[in-house]
Amino acid sequence: MKAIESLIAEHQIIDRVAAALGAYAGRLRRGEPVDEADLARFAQWFVDFAECGHHEKEENILLPMLARQGWSWDSGVLPAIRREHRQETYLIDVLHQAGERAMSWHAEDRRHIGAAALALVEFQRSHHRLESVDLFPAVDLRLSEVQQAELERTFDRFDREHAQRRASALSLAAALIERYAPGPPVEPRPETGVLELLNDPTDCECCKAPAEL
Repeated sequence: MKAIESLIAEHQIIDRVAAALGAYAGRLRRGEPVDEADLARFAQWFVDFAECGHHEKEENILLPMLARQGWSWDSGVLPAIRREHRQETYLIDVLHQAGERAMSWHAEDRRHIGAAALALVEFQRSHHRLESVDLFPAVDLRLSEVQQAELERTFDRFDREHAQRRASALSLAAALIERYAPGPPVEPRPETGVLELLNDPTDCECCKAPAEL
């Protein structure tokens, strides 16, 4: 799997978990029963997979490589992506803190928490659109085939070094998706360790207009 294809596959996983979080948030706001402990599970999943995996590969591997090819580190798309990653971290922290108080939620808490979860879902969709339009096409434009092969090897090495955390996150993703937003079968692809979440590889939320929640 090419390096950018692997990032797109991770976007698809994140989109599916975000859809599950959106469904969870909807239930909260409607006062329907949910497992309160799942909020902390969602928040931890975004830390383990999105922040410590996907974002780390972008910020510490891909973006510096693009900067070495002439992209500005301080203006344009590269700092915009880094800023959005920091904003996403804040939104995840909000959910983490709410999850720690899960046993004491009141009706108003549930509505506020639901709104915070939906804010993360919408932000995630917007962020993926930015990367899909302004970042990923740059790889083909700015990096040679040799450099892209190096990027792929570096991503593969990163995934191997963090294989246990990645496997745990993928397992949790499958469980949360099945619980709140079931769809196509969720199966790991042995050759990549990435979940096969979508029957159509182009069926990615970051390539679509936001759906109504």
